[in-house]
Amino acid sequence: STANSMSTWLVLRNLSPRMDPKSLRPLCERHGPLLTFQLNLRHGNSLIRYGSMDEAAKARAALNGLMLNGNQVVADFATDGDIGSFFEQTMDWSSNPFPSNTYGNQWSFQNMLGPGTANEGIQNVS
Repeated sequence: STANSMSTWLVLRNLSPRMDPKSLRPLCERHGPLLTFQLNLRHGNSLIRYGSMDEAAKARAALNGLMLNGNQVVADFATDGDIGSFFEQTMDWSSNPFPSNTYGNQWSFQNMLGPGTANEGIQNVS
């Protein structure tokens, strides 16, 4: 992550799933206005974007190692990979009612269609 050692994006990890989602944002906003604030407590992480690298650096220094609900927060500058995987997580989380470990997309797709839908479609064609 040396290429992206400074960024306006921060990723917070090791968040407690029991914490109040509303309590995190004000802590982050102390360091500057947030352009992006994404929170996924199921995965225990948050993605934040500040308007300047300076604000992000101050926030990282303040939030890294902070104790919240008994968990020690890890704050880091987010890489492109972090940002990409975060949005995949949240999409998976909002659009997919199944647990995150069922990555068999066909299985979940088949389930959403309901049993036998695919076969009926094939029969109707002939």
